[in-house]
Amino acid sequence: MTEDHAPGLERAFVAPADQQGAPRVEGEIPPFLRGTYYLNGPARFERGGQRYRHWLDGDGMVCALRFGEEGPHLTARYVRGTRLTEEEAAGRPLYRSFGTAFPDDRLVRGVALESPLNVSVYPFGGRLLAFGEQGLPWELDPETLETNVAGVYVAGV
Repeated sequence: MTEDHAPGLERAFVAPADQQGAPRVEGEIPPFLRGTYYLNGPARFERGGQRYRHWLDGDGMVCALRFGEEGPHLTARYVRGTRLTEEEAAGRPLYRSFGTAFPDDRLVRGVALESPLNVSVYPFGGRLLAFGEQGLPWELDPETLETNVAGVYVAGV
């Protein structure tokens, strides 16, 4: 068994399912602070009682922290790509991950990982794109963070 060099690190990335609301603020937000800060990272490390063994294997969650006249507002949603959607439907992990393999796990075309879309997020041309380590980015609505039902972003479409 591999030694865990960062025991308890997973707790830093645990997040409940999709959420939104006003975050708790300590102190005062400068009145000139306006705009949106987007962040993407791993947030769920277990499905169907099976845990991922590496923190990079967690499902991608995009957060938008908005600063406006009415105060701060936080929206957080899981990126509903192929891996998350199919594994939620199955109630268990299906795809091999960066640091975790499961009995009967899948690879894309037998050679590639199905990315959990947990690496970065980038606004582009009025769209918001969520990226994993492999494959094309997935398009999100920049306001609601809902995953575009068409899925993968293709330039010019």
